[in-house]
Amino acid sequence: FNFNKKLHKWEDGEDGERNYNPLEVRVPRIEFVSCWDLYPDPAATNIDECEFVIHRHKMNKSQLRQLRNMPYFDEDAIRTCIQKGANYEEKDFESQLKDDSRADEYKSNFEVIEYWGIMDAEYAREVGIELSDDIDDLDEVQVNAWICGDSLLRAVVNPFTPYRLPYHAFPYERNPYNFFGIGVAENM
Repeated sequence: FNFNKKLHKWEDGEDGERNYNPLEVRVPRIEFVSCWDLYPDPAATNIDECEFVIHRHKMNKSQLRQLRNMPYFDEDAIRTCIQKGANYEEKDFESQLKDDSRADEYKSNFEVIEYWGIMDAEYAREVGIELSDDIDDLDEVQVNAWICGDSLLRAVVNPFTPYRLPYHAFPYERNPYNFFGIGVAENM
């Protein structure tokens, strides 16, 4: 994805003082998604076969607030989520994965679900997505939706042309019957 990044820039002024003059640039961004936070279509064996992908985000209050600066996020829904308080519930496997020293971590995180996939056109209109009149209610559309608790933070038509899921999966060894393939531990 592209996102706007602020480059901190100081310039020498005419009066001899240094002036802060930040520059906003659009740059590409790529991020790693843990296999524990990615839920692909269970019927798919690779990313090209997926009808949908769900990405589970663990965000603190500041990260949730920063979503307001991203396109098409509902500022009122974000405010409501913050007012309701943290909603992140640790899954069973997470307590086994993390350090023992972090066991008493203060619970102030939010669970934000990002969905890429198919939605009925009728339901897409109900949640506020503007669709052209030539799309019938029985049709399906590719969407990107972000949800926190019971609040819809963002719902837009998939911005990619042609439609695609913005994820890539790289298993250690491919398995034709399993999305995540065969890992090092299983090979050993």
